[in-house]
Amino acid sequence: IRLFHIDRHSLPRHMHAITRLLFLPLPGDAHSVRSVLLTAEEVTLLCGADDWWDEHARAAGDAWTPIRVGESSGTPLDEIGVIASTTLPLAAAGIPLLYHSTFTSDFTMVPSDSVR
Repeated sequence: IRLFHIDRHSLPRHMHAITRLLFLPLPGDAHSVRSVLLTAEEVTLLCGADDWWDEHARAAGDAWTPIRVGESSGTPLDEIGVIASTTLPLAAAGIPLLYHSTFTSDFTMVPSDSVR
């Protein structure tokens, strides 16, 4: 998975492709969108690690590997200390991370070259 940035002003030009890749990925789409975060200034995409995105967005480093946190049934939203328990050992080892949460899933993303 790679992390990409798209300037908010260029979003209309890419909206059709982002929507299709997010909601209607084709079998084998190596560049399908996994997550979209939209702020007032930018659009951040978590996508498949495919060079296709390099032509349309600015990559933030190399590939990231998602590591599921907690059970497959999800982490309760009121559970305290989940992020700290997974990120403190990584920080102590000098491994950068990106934490990604959804309604039922949490992932600690680490650079793929730091995974053994």
